[in-house]
Amino acid sequence: MKGDYGDINVEDQFTGDPIDDWLKLKEREDISRDTMRNYRIRFEWNSEGTSLKQFLDERDVDVLDAGIDEFFEYRDFLRERGAAGRVLHDRFADFSSFYYELMAFNQTDSNPAGYVLNRSDFYTSSPSRDPHTVEEIGGYLRSISDPSMQTFALFLLKYGGRRGLGINTDLRCVNIDDDRYREDVLDQYGIELHEHVKNRPDSIYFYPEFNGGDVIAGEERQVGNKRTNPAVVPIDDELKQALLQHLTIRPRTEPPHPLFTQLKPIGDCYGRIKPSTVYGHLIRTHAVEYGLAEKGNNRSDVDLHYFRHFFGTQMRKHRGDHDGYLDYDLIKYIRGDLMGADSAVEISHDKVLEIYTHDEWGVKIREPYVKNIYQFDLFDQLKTVFIVSHET
Repeated sequence: MKGDYGDINVEDQFTGDPIDDWLKLKEREDISRDTMRNYRIRFEWNSEGTSLKQFLDERDVDVLDAGIDEFFEYRDFLRERGAAGRVLHDRFADFSSFYYELMAFNQTDSNPAGYVLNRSDFYTSSPSRDPHTVEEIGGYLRSISDPSMQTFALFLLKYGGRRGLGINTDLRCVNIDDDRYREDVLDQYGIELHEHVKNRPDSIYFYPEFNGGDVIAGEERQVGNKRTNPAVVPIDDELKQALLQHLTIRPRTEPPHPLFTQLKPIGDCYGRIKPSTVYGHLIRTHAVEYGLAEKGNNRSDVDLHYFRHFFGTQMRKHRGDHDGYLDYDLIKYIRGDLMGADSAVEISHDKVLEIYTHDEWGVKIREPYVKNIYQFDLFDQLKTVFIVSHET
């Protein structure tokens, strides 16, 4: 760091999460205990889930990758939860100072929080985002011409998943009860199904939480998976049909064989789909073209996080525009929310999986889910889809 104090090597202090490292630096300054507590509430964690880190983690966005779209959205997110006036202004002033210092420490070259701070009137209110019905979201899905991108969107909507969930799901985690899938995909690639789904037809296993850079199934993952618990979830008929359609055009890959791949190869190989591809196709292109979003991300826009909100709202009793609903604990289990958060007892990953899958798979999960999950009517009828073999 070069500036008023000469050449000081502060960069070595940043070796992990930028927010954690920045807070550790702040702790060494002459800052009051109350100020540090407020920093942690605003930046790191609070019970309302409104800290900067919690907001970005929910959207699978790293703090150094956040841009002005995320901070305009964050501003409106905080407004919807009652923040306004000096409180909201001071929050964004802190975030702007944070990015300004990261720029000085050569950790980033932009200050998106400062940009939004200087273009906002924090003494005005912002209405909630526009709600959308199952029928409207079904029309949006039908407008996506690429079967793979349509299936990715459907995947997130059926489970209230974050983007990282779809990106990190592997074929070994997907048990489709179809002989052609077993013969033309699993057998062809030499894939052995994950132990949690191999005896549960038409089901998917979701990995529990990990970070970008962690090695999962022999691959260093570029994108983290933020869900707090592992899960085995059912595949309903509509998603099953979409997955089979997707698999007819899915290209050949290398282990651990991601379910969703990039649309174009890098060299001779198709790799795991990237976050920018997902957002670019599903939001910046199709949501804008269909009229669910506008360029610039105004407050009524649909974004990828809206898919998660849509599931949570539609599947709550008396909240959606269709007749079905799920028990709230089952909603949290499927979405990957913190289990046991309403009590003083924390539930471990293994215990969560045992509670919802051990011996009562059909009774506790499959039957209520398949009976109550909304349908988008993507297929007039369940057609026969043939899996095709991909030559090298």
